[in-house]
Amino acid sequence: MEKLAITMSTRKESIQLFLGSALCFVLGGCIPAPYGAYYRPSYPDPSATLSKEYCGGQAGPPSTLSFSAPEGVIVSVSAPRLRIDSEQERRLRIRISIPAGTRLQFLAEGFELAESLEGTGHRISVDISLNTSFKLGIDNWVDIEQFGPTDAQVARNFATSNPEHPITAAHLSVPNLKAFAPDTVSLQMPAISQDSTSMLPSPIELLSDSRTNSSRVYRTKPYLQALEERIAKCRTETPQRKCGDIARYDAEGLRLTLDSFTLSGRFWVWDVQTNTPFSSELTLTTNDVARWRFAGPEIRFTDLATGDIRQDRMGPMLVSWRLKVPFATAIKAVDTGENPSTRLLIESSLGTRDASRYVIRLPPVLINGEEYILKPIKLELHRFDGGLEPFNC
Repeated sequence: MEKLAITMSTRKESIQLFLGSALCFVLGGCIPAPYGAYYRPSYPDPSATLSKEYCGGQAGPPSTLSFSAPEGVIVSVSAPRLRIDSEQERRLRIRISIPAGTRLQFLAEGFELAESLEGTGHRISVDISLNTSFKLGIDNWVDIEQFGPTDAQVARNFATSNPEHPITAAHLSVPNLKAFAPDTVSLQMPAISQDSTSMLPSPIELLSDSRTNSSRVYRTKPYLQALEERIAKCRTETPQRKCGDIARYDAEGLRLTLDSFTLSGRFWVWDVQTNTPFSSELTLTTNDVARWRFAGPEIRFTDLATGDIRQDRMGPMLVSWRLKVPFATAIKAVDTGENPSTRLLIESSLGTRDASRYVIRLPPVLINGEEYILKPIKLELHRFDGGLEPFNC
């Protein structure tokens, strides 16, 4: 069995590795074991680092590579782990993190996959998953032309081809309400404006679904009915399961369609006896590329039994864009002063054959107007390494 040699440049790093391994062993549940077959990635650059597969990089084979590209761009490669006698495709993931304000575009569709540094391979053309998020004031327009990670027409093309996929998600910051634990509550959202149109949602009635004496969870009547149907179906088809736990672990309390938007979320009072606040999590999603905003920042809750009205201003929302784009799409990392990066994900297959080596050649890339050639990324097949493996991590 080969020994995995790990060279640490400083004593501090050695101590961190020892402590991390010890915590993995004691708390996470790790045991010494052979890794089995896996691909170990490498890149010929001093910035390149390897991390292990599990437990925050402390257990499993060293199969994740990260390295720095020009202009602060970070590339991460996750190589596949092989299973004995498995005919499943070997999945390859390449993640690229782009700093705020940076523009990036690959100059060819897809990348080249070969089995040697000298040989020519075949081109793999796949779409790129694009994900970015940033904070935006509750009064601002959510506008893909201004804040989006790519051209609006590219987003429209994706939306047309994927009508069920929400491109935009706005996670709303709703204030907690002290000394407020009604049995039935009405929620009034502000109107949503889209250029020349405005839509005011109807009041949403939320019922207390108390599963214990001390806590309350609030759900709409249709959501409660759907939940009871799931529980009844579970008890009929799989009576051996703890079907009553479905309601306890269900994360949502409402899911409503509002024209081209979907409003989802949950509401709860953790402990009525100690007066913990009425808390909310709300997300508004849409597949519509047209710009939109709330007509006002106020959100209102009303105790339907007592008439007690609580109205407050929502805080900044966390806006996310998620879509797939062609490989050679021009991408711009949103710069709002708080956004750390825009993230790209390239997912592909190495097929079902276990070659001793794979070489990945990404195409030339334009970063902030300068063309760069990245070096080949190698994946070397390892069969006889061993180390800590998790069983509860």
